[in-house]
Amino acid sequence: MKKSIYILILVFVGLMVVTGCEYDFIYHPTPPPIEEPDPDDPVDPNATSFSTMIVPIFTTGNRCTSCHGDGGTRPYLTAAKAYSEITSMGLVNTANPATSKLYTYVKAGTSTHAWKKFVDSQSELVLKWITEGAKNN
Repeated sequence: MKKSIYILILVFVGLMVVTGCEYDFIYHPTPPPIEEPDPDDPVDPNATSFSTMIVPIFTTGNRCTSCHGDGGTRPYLTAAKAYSEITSMGLVNTANPATSKLYTYVKAGTSTHAWKKFVDSQSELVLKWITEGAKNN
């Protein structure tokens, strides 16, 4: 009788140990590799520069930053935040650049921002930048 109680207690404790174990697996996705510049592939001197050619479209004369500045309406288009805002909000489509929201917003004649007029050269420059891969250069 005593022996069967000990066996019952041992089985009960064993079940508690086995079923009481819990493992929390934390999945850490591998970040995408950082693209290093290829030394055999020189930088295209004709490439559209985001910082010197695209950002001024948004910042010159407070054209966009009067509303889309820090603390205003997103996307924030200040020089420091424009690229991360544009790309993180999905405003560029490098697979089909002409459908990019960023392009359709600034395209002359069809801008959703009727009070802000953009000239063809500005909207075409934005399209060219997106077509070239929308690089942060």
